[in-house]
Amino acid sequence: MPVEVLFDYSGIDLDHVQLDREGIRGYIEQRDAVEQLDCVIWVDEEGSRGLGIRRVRADEWWVKGHIPGNPILPGVMLVETAAQFSSLIYRYKMERIRHSTRDFLAFAGIDRARFRAAIYPGDELLFVIQERRFSRRRIVADVQAFTDFRNGTRGKIVFEAQMIGMPVTYVQPIKQEQDGALVVVR
Repeated sequence: MPVEVLFDYSGIDLDHVQLDREGIRGYIEQRDAVEQLDCVIWVDEEGSRGLGIRRVRADEWWVKGHIPGNPILPGVMLVETAAQFSSLIYRYKMERIRHSTRDFLAFAGIDRARFRAAIYPGDELLFVIQERRFSRRRIVADVQAFTDFRNGTRGKIVFEAQMIGMPVTYVQPIKQEQDGALVVVR
């Protein structure tokens, strides 16, 4: 049974970049090897829908060990990308309603996750996100990921899920030495 696309994005320029990696960092805290979104192509005025790109590179930390000789992107990386995009949409929308927050949007759950195809280094993923429910205390968003989307067609769906996020107050950790080791205390 064909999967229905969350919304028609055919009129959106998939080569346009609304937020590059540095712009994304203004909305989410993940850094370095954990950063999953390469760019955000488009977010609508309300901050309810968006398109983002995740490029799967051959030099990523998981490639060597996740199926040696035939590296397949771990499903958890798709979930993390979807969670990060949900967090970005939450903060973007909070900005639009003039309610600034520096809370960290924590991953609170996932429903109806489906992995529909293997993803390999060299693949480029188009993430499509649409908010379903939003409040200051929670976001529920549907997310889909596509490969082969640049060939003038819709592309091939490889992942879909409903993501749930909730803000948690960020507490600056205190670093102290304990028995000769550096530990983080909250």
